[in-house]
This record gives sequence, structure tokens and C-alpha cells, in this order.
Amino acid sequence: MAVRYVLASVIVAAILTAGGPGRTLAPDVEIRAAKLYADYCASCHKANGQGTAGSIPPLAGNPAVVAAKPFDVLSVVLQGIPARGDSPVMPSFGGSLSDGDVANVVNYVRTSWGNTAAPNATPALAAAWRASLALPVYASASARRFDCPAVGQGGSADLDPSLIAALGGELAQRSVAYATLVDKYKAQNPSAGMADIVNNLVAAYCPVVASSAGSDQSKSLALKRFALAITSYLSNQNVVAEAEPDVGIIWAISLGSSLAERDPGWQPTLKCPANDNSRVPAALVAAAVQIRGSPDVNFSAPAAIAQADAMLAQNPKAKPADLADALILAYCEGVVGLAGVGDVEKSAALMRYGEEVIQELQLKVETKERPPAAKASQ
Repeated sequence: MAVRYVLASVIVAAILTAGGPGRTLAPDVEIRAAKLYADYCASCHKANGQGTAGSIPPLAGNPAVVAAKPFDVLSVVLQGIPARGDSPVMPSFGGSLSDGDVANVVNYVRTSWGNTAAPNATPALAAAWRASLALPVYASASARRFDCPAVGQGGSADLDPSLIAALGGELAQRSVAYATLVDKYKAQNPSAGMADIVNNLVAAYCPVVASSAGSDQSKSLALKRFALAITSYLSNQNVVAEAEPDVGIIWAISLGSSLAERDPGWQPTLKCPANDNSRVPAALVAAAVQIRGSPDVNFSAPAAIAQADAMLAQNPKAKPADLADALILAYCEGVVGLAGVGDVEKSAALMRYGEEVIQELQLKVETKERPPAAKASQ
């Protein structure tokens, strides 16, 4: 035991020394977080956050780690990442770490080794994302009966059923609907935390999904999308961060190994984001252009789904959000110049295309085998 304690102390000391001037955590929090990092992360990502070339990605300077908001790295810690090519599986730490521990280690990696991201992960955020990410998506319709008490992780919410039912289908006005739902719930439950709100809104929405047409798998995925969107909305209201620019079109945001949809603000004309490698790797956009073929505002849903599957098959190591955004950007660039088609029709087609692509990639990700739970290093 003495040898193990001394060894852990040496690792923590090395980690603190390697942290560099970017650290902005309180000293007591940093010491606790460094110990967590030493126990759970350093064996793979190394004391200096550099990882292992070709297999373990670095945390130092990683765009996902230093993003304005911590949702991506929170998701990675809580649910892990499946193996991809030469990259081994990253296990889930959701069962090993408390919400406070998750927030501390996330803030630690965001502020160490020269990283200067805001330490804005909180236990409340960790709890909300834990509730949302834990929702299962069944591998097949015959695997399990769709059971609302099983997937709704909170008690029943006292909400207007007609208001919940209005969120059916594709929830085209998502930001407005989510704000209405959340405000109504908060008015009835002013002391509720983010995780309670997520759990109860999911439990309330579940019967609406269960009574709709489709397979158990499609219903489970719809419920998962709803939970992720509610959690993203709540998180954005509770995180202090630099403003994130609206790209102006439907867009996928990365959530660890998964992805979620971000709907655009209103734009008078359709304008595609710059294809300058800043948001999406240019190589992926080039591949997406080849897969897209001739642009058409009257595409079929199966065609969009097939394109998403083709992108995933060709680029199995890429992040699903990057695959979706490459296809969306390629489609946008294709339809924006179509003659004889109005901007409203082009924007509507792009919205439908983005939804199909994102939902297909969500399905592919969510039906993969989940990473195993991790244990602390001994």
C-alpha cells in the first residue's frame, strides 16, 4: 500500500508540473482533479496529455477538449468511445465517477498543458448529460418491448398532454418548443435540477413516442434524440461561455462518440458556411461531394440515408458529427446555386436532408455496442 501511495503521489506531482500556465482551477480542486486524472486517464493519455501517436488522441490542444462549451468532453467521460481502426476503446467512467468528479476531471483537462478553455463543467451539467446519455436504443425491434417506465428515468411530469403531443414528428420548431416545455416545468417545479427536468420531460414524452407508428428501435431513437436536445437546450442556458457562431444552416454537434442536431436561426437567404477546413475537414467535404452526386431538392429519404451510410463506410475513423456536417455542407453547396428554385424551398430541402443524415448516423452510433465500464488504475 505504501509503495502504491508513493507511486500515485509521484504521478500526481508530474501531472501538476506538466499542467503549465493554462491552469485556472482553484488549488484544492486542481489537486483532487489531478488525482482523478492520474487514476483514470494518465495510463492512456499520459501525464502530459499528449496521448500516443496513432492510437490515443492527445488532450493538449484537442479542439473537442477546448471547445467553448464542455458538452463533448463530458459525453466522452460519461459514455466512453468505441474502438475505431487503430484507436482502442475508451471505457465509460460514468459508473466510476460522481457528477462532481466528472466535472472536476473535465475542467482539469480543459485547463491543463496549455489548454485555456473555461472550466465551466459543473456537477449539475454532468448529472443532466448522465441522465440523457444513459437512455438505451434497442438493437432491434424484436430485442425488447418498448417500455416507457423502463426508459423514462424520472417520475411522471404534470404537463399538458396536448403540449407534449405537439412535439411529435420532427419537432420542426425545436428551440421554441423546448423553451416552452422547460419554462412550464420550471414554473410547476421551481426547485428542480437539470437532471430532474430531463428525466421528467423524457418520461412525459415517452407515451407520445410509444403510441406513434414505427418500430421499437425507431421509437427509442426518437426518445433519445428528444432527451439529447432537451439536455443541450438546458445546458446552453446554464453554461457561461463565449458565444458560439450560428453557422446559418442545420448542423451536427459532437457529443463524444455520438452527435446531436443544432437547428439554425432565421436567415432571409440560404448561405452556406465557408468550406475552409475550419469547421469540417476539407477531405471529408470532398468525399461527400462525390457521394452526393447531382444536387436535387426533391431527394428521397432513402437516398439521404444511403449517402450517410456510404460516408460512414468510407470514413470509419471520422467523428460522426464531422461526417454529417461534411454531407450537409456538400449538399448546401450543391443546392444553393440551383436555378429556378427559391431560397425557401432550398432551405427546407437542406433542413430535411440534414435531419435524415444526422438521424441515420445517430442510429448507427447508438446501436453499436457500448464501451465497457472502467475501473480506477491500481
